[in-house]
Amino acid sequence: MELKKREIIFLLPHLNEKTTSSERFISIIDCFLKVDEVLVNVVCFQYPIKRALSYGHQLGDINISEDIKENLQYLLPPLNFIQRISFLLFNNGFIKVWKVLGYIYQAILGTDIFTPGKLALNQIRTKSDNGLIIAFGGPFSIFLFAKQLSVKTNYPLVLDYRDPWNFGYTSLNSIKIIQYLKRFLIKQKEIELLKKSILIFTVSETLKKYFPEKFHHKIFVIENGSNFENVEVRNNNFETFEILYLGTIYDEQLIDESFFIAVKNFVNNKVDVKFNFIGSKSNNKLEKIIEKYDLTKHTRITERLESEKVLDYLQSASLFLHLRYSDKNGIITSKQADYLAFRKPILLPISDHGDLKESIEINNAGIVCNSISEIEITLKKQYELYTKNISVIIVDNIVNKENSRSNLAANFYKIVNNHLSY
Repeated sequence: MELKKREIIFLLPHLNEKTTSSERFISIIDCFLKVDEVLVNVVCFQYPIKRALSYGHQLGDINISEDIKENLQYLLPPLNFIQRISFLLFNNGFIKVWKVLGYIYQAILGTDIFTPGKLALNQIRTKSDNGLIIAFGGPFSIFLFAKQLSVKTNYPLVLDYRDPWNFGYTSLNSIKIIQYLKRFLIKQKEIELLKKSILIFTVSETLKKYFPEKFHHKIFVIENGSNFENVEVRNNNFETFEILYLGTIYDEQLIDESFFIAVKNFVNNKVDVKFNFIGSKSNNKLEKIIEKYDLTKHTRITERLESEKVLDYLQSASLFLHLRYSDKNGIITSKQADYLAFRKPILLPISDHGDLKESIEINNAGIVCNSISEIEITLKKQYELYTKNISVIIVDNIVNKENSRSNLAANFYKIVNNHLSY
């Protein structure tokens, strides 16, 4: 008797956002689609949202394969009255009221405003009686729904984290007291999820350590991969000295202004220096700081761009820039993978004494400073290389194709497959 193929149900929080999380979803799903022994079932939640949710999010179409489209089901979760009012307020620009309503909702029901009701379980069409559920967070109410689906189908549950939920640092741009109260209300629910799941993935060893030790045996690290594969790295642009920051900037990264103080001193009367903040337009504070230090004519700030346009900035850069996340040292931002792939020096102006510093040093990938004077010295040294038309590509950078999205997705599949073969 022929055995039925195993069904893999992927639960996605979104697919219409230009984010690195979307790229992660797609690369992992594509990897499973190449395996004949499985049936792929992609379920994407579709909420009535007409604008970007927060920093780091931008609505827009992304490229997905025809194979994914053929196996994709958009799920319109039934919403209760409070949820409908909440999304109506959000879409009409009442963001503060929306947030307050979200806090009240969570205080009463112990879960976030995105939580699908149990009726949504009936909308999922399964393809087999032998399967596995892989849920990607967040919002992390997706995990709670995944647990309900796991109980209903008797499919084992796998959770893929990128950011912490209740274990680890508080969310960026969040109010700490609110975060602590939310954790008090829902921490036990996450513990029950961790017990239920057979595998848990996160993006760094630091994030893994945040979880209770009793769960470490089933937590695996699959790092954020680079969005650029098989790209031949070009030399920096010798017509302008370009420093590139790629992606979202959060207010917490702009508390310490040491980099901008050093830059103002460094620029002086130079006309060939350019600062590119690509994808950082959503932060109003950044523009004010740029104006404060008289750097406007040297600076370009854009919305998120398509990969092809981002590629040009990565290729022409002389120096890549990080800005630490205030007192949080466990954040290894996804842009680090792209920086490493292009093998240009990475500058961390003030050390986070954590994951960013460690990644730069382990990979021999750049410079970590601890003062304004050190930043100035670094900028002058890099500028001198530029004036002498010397390539800044780091030859002995140890990063290779192992951090490509497709390779990391293959590692994800291997871990899942080996675990199911026990």
